[in-house]
Amino acid sequence: MKLRNTLIYLLCALMLAGCGSTPQTDAPSADTSETPAVTETEPVETEPETEPLDNVPVENFDGYEYRILSDNTRYSKVRVEELNGEQVNDAVWKANNEVEERYNIKISQVLLNKYSDASEITSNITADNDTIDLVIAHDCTVGNISMQGYCHNLYDIEQFDFTKPWWPKFTTEALTLNGKMFLISNYMGYNGLRGTKNMYFNKTAVSDYGLESPYDLVRSRGWTLDKLISMTKDINEDRDGNGTAETTDFYGFAFTGLFYGWLENFGIEAYQKNADATELNLNVETEQMASLFEKLQNWLYGGQKGVYFYPKHSGLGKPDSYPYMFANNCSIFTYGSIYVLLDALANSDVDYGFLPMPLIDETQVDYYGVVYEEPMFIPVSVQNTDRTGLITEAMSAAGYTYILPAYKDSALKSRYSLDEDSAEMLDIIFANRYYSFSYTYGGSSGFQGILNTVLKDSSGNLTSHYKSNQKVQQKRIEEIMTAFGCAVEE
Repeated sequence: MKLRNTLIYLLCALMLAGCGSTPQTDAPSADTSETPAVTETEPVETEPETEPLDNVPVENFDGYEYRILSDNTRYSKVRVEELNGEQVNDAVWKANNEVEERYNIKISQVLLNKYSDASEITSNITADNDTIDLVIAHDCTVGNISMQGYCHNLYDIEQFDFTKPWWPKFTTEALTLNGKMFLISNYMGYNGLRGTKNMYFNKTAVSDYGLESPYDLVRSRGWTLDKLISMTKDINEDRDGNGTAETTDFYGFAFTGLFYGWLENFGIEAYQKNADATELNLNVETEQMASLFEKLQNWLYGGQKGVYFYPKHSGLGKPDSYPYMFANNCSIFTYGSIYVLLDALANSDVDYGFLPMPLIDETQVDYYGVVYEEPMFIPVSVQNTDRTGLITEAMSAAGYTYILPAYKDSALKSRYSLDEDSAEMLDIIFANRYYSFSYTYGGSSGFQGILNTVLKDSSGNLTSHYKSNQKVQQKRIEEIMTAFGCAVEE
């Protein structure tokens, strides 16, 4: 156990230094005439036949300073100044260094004081003519900014080759509407990798309670929402005997946060693209959504003592938040971003394993690992898009070469995941990641965040909320379509 804790500690220190908050389908929608926002992805870990950077043209830019507008937390996942012996840090450095040497450039930061402050971002773009090459900021913030004309359409930049593996299909297809894409989500850094969401389970508790192996359930496609509910709803230990549900008691499932990623895990997009991705339609008033809402409401608020759920984003570093409840052996299952849980587990004795979020039912095509990203964009103030595009393409290829394997294979699988089963689960999660267009452009107040809005207690009513907000959400869809140049009916 001492060796195990040492291994966990080493990589937690490696990956989580400087981490901040984060705020990422094949599954059919209720209307089968429409396609999901994300189609089947190709496993990103397939090695190319040649060195990725060899496929990117090389030019001498005579010491040009490639400037990234970002806060310190997000910038540190894309750029580091020196080697320090930590695996992920050094992978980022190698990616940076190779690009700087090949193109004779210097990568630097323009400080963004608050990563979600749209006015600070836009003022940096409009204040002068050309001092920023790339912006990294909050997902919904940059989604709104991109609708206001501040971002280059990435398909207009000739240096980008979206057939290359450093442009993962699950992001390019998710972020494209009507042949336009304004935001970048790839492997230039590891903001999106660390923000991937999945489930965790306490292997000792599963054995003690005589539960089925979650690993075997995943392999047999028996790992469904119904199975998770049945395995958790009756498990409860009132450890202090006071009859009150507290964070120090033991539960089948513990979660003290908002429902970020839950719809996406089940392949549901509230703003559904049509077959050729030229328009959006509301995709909420469906039998699938009604069934899901009823099931979650009964599980979380139906008097099931095996669930500890508090519908508020409790500070992730607090002892009563779900990561620390799980790390303190207070639940069998929990759910969250990779970096959040592993931070809490750094000094824990819990023997844990990774799992994908369960299928909504057996008809779902695959398990998904939802990605909550800090997207990037090239501001319209950039005048030499050939130069910025080529450097950005090279940084993307270098990130695919160094950062992706360091984070995924070497870091997570070799050190954190101490059994082959969890390594297999991580392969499933990473090969089927999911990025949500609806969340990025609708925000948590949009219908993609409808569970956060309505599922707060046993009285929440999905139908009434939909009807009272339908016009507002339809207007939002029309605004998005207009920004992407889609035809909008008068």
